[in-house]
This record gives sequence, C-alpha cells and structure tokens, in this order.
Amino acid sequence: MTANSPHVFTYDASDAINLTPPSQGGLAGSALKIDIPAGKYSLSVTGTMYYAGNNLDKVKQLVLFNTKATLAPSEDNSLDWLTVIYSDPENLFFVNVKENASLYVFLVDQWSTNDNSGSVTLTFNKVSV
Repeated sequence: MTANSPHVFTYDASDAINLTPPSQGGLAGSALKIDIPAGKYSLSVTGTMYYAGNNLDKVKQLVLFNTKATLAPSEDNSLDWLTVIYSDPENLFFVNVKENASLYVFLVDQWSTNDNSGSVTLTFNKVSV
C-alpha cells in the first residue's frame, strides 16, 4: 500500500453490538477496530445494512469511537471522539487521527443480531494539509 492509498474496511450488520444481554437471549457483538497512521482523513461510508433481515429496516447510522479521545472537534467539522456517522454516499466526514490512536466502528441493535444482513465499506483517504 502506498502512502496515499485509501484504507478500506468492511463492517457486517451481523456483527452489531446487541443491547439484550446474553442471559435474555442476546448475542455478543463486536466493534471493528481501525488502525491507520496519524493524519487527517476523509471518510466515506457506502453499502447497505438491514435490521431484521427483511430489507425494510435499513440501518442509517454507525458509531465511530476513539478510546483515547484524541479526535478533537475542530472548526472544519472534524469528528469528535464519539460520533454517529451515516451510511449515505452523499455524506463525507473528516477524521483527525492522532499518533497511537485506535478507532472503532460499531452498530447497535436492540434485539437479535441473527437476522441482520448486509455490510458497509468505510474508506479513509489521507487529506493533504
């Protein structure tokens, strides 16, 4: 991968974090860990995910979380440490990644994740400063 190549990650709807505890039939989900070099990136989210597998309940948002809270809000609307991002190709976000910072992307589902379907692709492109 060259220095300016995009960093591309895929998140599956079936990996959603479930709000129903396992003791009540919920499944454990997971967040997608994203490790990319420090710098400023544009972020686009493409693809489609659905709750309930019926292709009617479209997932419209994901959460971007930084454990070290090093994504500082800025005048150019860069993302903060906990931000909701939308899976709409028309939306472009900017992320300032600090050195040694890990990002996590996840989806939250209140009920079962067994019937979720689809995935999204997250593309981080380095922006010249």
